[in-house]
Amino acid sequence: MSYQATRQLKGDSQFWTGVLNTDQNVIITEADRVHSVFMDASLGVRRVDLPDANLNPGRIVIVKKMDAAANNVEIHTNGVDLLDGAFLTALGGQYDRITLQSDGVSNWNVISFP
Repeated sequence: MSYQATRQLKGDSQFWTGVLNTDQNVIITEADRVHSVFMDASLGVRRVDLPDANLNPGRIVIVKKMDAAANNVEIHTNGVDLLDGAFLTALGGQYDRITLQSDGVSNWNVISFP
């Protein structure tokens, strides 16, 4: 797993530019600076857990599946927040990606999806 954080802008929104390349499950927290997760799921289904929407107003998270294996990359909320009305979504194809933005209350809005 490799991680690189670059910079942070403050204000009403949080914009993080950290990049995480991994083949392990990931829990994104309020304290880390992860903006983009590039996931390799060639060894099995992988999971990315989003932080609480209410603690991350305006935060944008991008998840991209990098491998061609049949295993999904699942994106989960904390079980209370919703992801456009659902608790999870999945990426199945190589280079599938999703861009999400927190509404600052209880939802991760899907900005783009394959």
